[in-house]
Amino acid sequence: MVIPEHITDTPRLSVCIPAYGRPEEYALLLKSIEAQTQFPHEVLICEDGSPQRDALRDITTQFASRMRVHGLVVRFIENPINLGYDGNLRRLIELATGTHVFFIGNDDFILPDGIQIAQRFLMNNQVLAASRSFARFDHDPLKPIGYSRQIATDTSISKASHPAGIVMRIGGFFGGLIFDRNWALQHSTQQYDGTLYYQIYLLLEAYCHGTIGYMATPTVAARADNAPLFGSAKSEKSHFTPGRYSAQARGRMWESILTITSDVEKKNQVALIASMRSELAGRMSFHLFEMFAGRSTAEQRQLKEELNRLGLFDHWMPKTLYIMNTLLGSHSAWVYQLARRSIQR
Repeated sequence: MVIPEHITDTPRLSVCIPAYGRPEEYALLLKSIEAQTQFPHEVLICEDGSPQRDALRDITTQFASRMRVHGLVVRFIENPINLGYDGNLRRLIELATGTHVFFIGNDDFILPDGIQIAQRFLMNNQVLAASRSFARFDHDPLKPIGYSRQIATDTSISKASHPAGIVMRIGGFFGGLIFDRNWALQHSTQQYDGTLYYQIYLLLEAYCHGTIGYMATPTVAARADNAPLFGSAKSEKSHFTPGRYSAQARGRMWESILTITSDVEKKNQVALIASMRSELAGRMSFHLFEMFAGRSTAEQRQLKEELNRLGLFDHWMPKTLYIMNTLLGSHSAWVYQLARRSIQR
């Protein structure tokens, strides 16, 4: 194996992992870092009080021992209390020592050239934040089942060039998102803890204040088959149950997006909310109803009621998908698969 070069020039990437459970997936993620063509500045893990903390610590110790000889710093932080998803992202930003934070979930995967691609992009583009295309996989991250690519070429996104709804499109999945650390620290807030969308808040601020970069080449892979574990932290318990998103939980998440967008709009006097509403009611509703394919008629009705409550059900897209999910049941999953395949051709 060719040992990657350690990056010494600026910008310096801190790979930041909000860890909670899933030791097998976490071990695979660390192996993907070990196999990078270039190492980051550091790897920072904030473990958030999961029942598997001891296992995660042991896995990290072995990884850190192997990486020490190559000069890669690995830090494993054990949060004294469960901060939840949003709070843990904020803590990672606070503790990182690089110029930029590179977020990755502990059940996701960094593709072999991921750090190198991100590093080069940051060297050539002055941005407050950066997003990326990504692969989707079931079992083998190097054998993807598809890709999510929102823009065909590397692009600079700003309020002058793109409608605000693009932020949701490029930031809903947080793995591989990059933020200028010092800038993100200046915009730190606890206001949105429990929303599961702290990255959307930061991206909207970046959209208002400067430029977001988009990398068309995939840098990470997202696991398609894992159930969510949100709901253990105090800030999350009242809305989320680990293992599955209910219609009410999804409604809460989208309500949070609208609240965050409205707040950032008022703060910066930049038009955001109309475009975000259009994005949620249109394109994003495809992903939402796809997640509910095969669920009961009662759950489909609950999801419809949540969208109605938020004023997001008037668009033809959610209406059509609601009818399809209700009539076809589990067979609707095939329609979504065919739609994805046609888009990716």
